[in-house]
Amino acid sequence: MIDSQGIIRKAKNKFDSYLAAIINENVDEVVPWTIRCSKQPGSAADEAEAAYVELGTHCKDKLGQGYTLELKKVKGQTRIKEIRVDTPEDLSFLCGCSKETAIFKETIAAFKEMFPDERTVAWLLENRKMLFKWTADQRNRFLDLACYLHDHPDSGLYPRELPVKVPTKFLEQHAGILVSFLQIFGPLRTGTSDLSKLGLLDRDFTLLARAYAPFTLVLNDAPILRTTVASLTLDELETCTYQFNAIFILENETTFRSFPIPKNCLALYFGGFAIGRIPKDFSFFSNAKVFYFGDLDEHGFAILSLCRSRCPNTQSFCMDRLTLSKFNRYRSKGETCKEPVDGLTDEERQTLALLKAEPKRNRLEQEKISKEWVLARLEKEKVFTTAI
Repeated sequence: MIDSQGIIRKAKNKFDSYLAAIINENVDEVVPWTIRCSKQPGSAADEAEAAYVELGTHCKDKLGQGYTLELKKVKGQTRIKEIRVDTPEDLSFLCGCSKETAIFKETIAAFKEMFPDERTVAWLLENRKMLFKWTADQRNRFLDLACYLHDHPDSGLYPRELPVKVPTKFLEQHAGILVSFLQIFGPLRTGTSDLSKLGLLDRDFTLLARAYAPFTLVLNDAPILRTTVASLTLDELETCTYQFNAIFILENETTFRSFPIPKNCLALYFGGFAIGRIPKDFSFFSNAKVFYFGDLDEHGFAILSLCRSRCPNTQSFCMDRLTLSKFNRYRSKGETCKEPVDGLTDEERQTLALLKAEPKRNRLEQEKISKEWVLARLEKEKVFTTAI
């Protein structure tokens, strides 16, 4: 026998189809909607009465919105004639997202008004779950940026120079989504970062690269400096033609500067989640083993997940149960993280689960892992001798 919670579950399962119908402008094919109810309450009078009371208490007649309940008499017994959702507003109410649905409708209308194209509709359908979570402010900022960048594909401006009243941080956080949207209208500019693909200058962001041995910087064919650390843009890094055996990406700068880099290897420091600036087609990582070494905590594994989304062959380094057990006494309380964590191996998932199991000891900073342990693991990974 269905109850009010069962109706809500069915409504939530139906809701994604409703979002698609809003975009396709065929909501009438989704709502009104009759909910199938094959089972009736048991024959016991008390049981049947309790079931109907529960359904009636939460129906549209009582709450003003939601499902409509119609009953009938069969051989003197009360039975359900029909349960239905009459309007889109009723469906949104059942799902507990009336306000969000109203904003979503405005978002879809705004996109179609500013970019009236069948390709826009296809993109909206593909990204409807993301768009449903947007606030009105997010939508307005995104569309302001999209309109300007669409009309000025080669602006050559720094993000802070754009004549659009949108925070630079918002642009940086949504650059990938802007690329995915604007590229449906035609090829974007060539570049290694999302900002450069949008025709913007991306020289504000630099990473640190540290080699296993000193190298020489050359200006106009003349050597000018020997160093082991360089500050580079992604574009500059991709011009490197040296074939490294392995590349180590470090979460923290202290570890980056002290990490015992094996011969023919390179260490990189992006600065935590800034690793998300790496484009998915970044060729520099294609011919070497790539390792990520971060804190053993929720943020560290989230960054590993982000790194792997950009470079699928990324392997974690010293982010396992054995390392956690060895340095267990150094664990401390860390912050929780709301960023998605996908694509972990079984070992990584189990390590993260052990950390989460003790909220007051859910972090092992990578600086607490000894150099001797790191050297032993490097030997185990055979990065000293194995060429790619």
